[in-house]
Amino acid sequence: MPSHPNLERLIGAAVVDREFRNRLLKMPVQVAVDFDLSTDELRILASARATTLEDLSAHVWAWSTRATTAGRSIAASWVPEVRDPVRVAV
Repeated sequence: MPSHPNLERLIGAAVVDREFRNRLLKMPVQVAVDFDLSTDELRILASARATTLEDLSAHVWAWSTRATTAGRSIAASWVPEVRDPVRVAV
């Protein structure tokens, strides 16, 4: 699996902090801005329609395992188009 340390920190923070988790589920992109995520990582959060941390984690996991296949990146073809992920209303 490709490494996404900042995304892993985000999910980890949501596991241990209930208030942060609730904010992340309601407005994931806005909350994630402080975690220095890549554009693709912000896009995957923007496309998630999760109501639980388990759903969000599953969505991120599915993307991250598809993002690299046989050593070649396919993330650009899988990640939904978001023009400005920081300003996406979720």
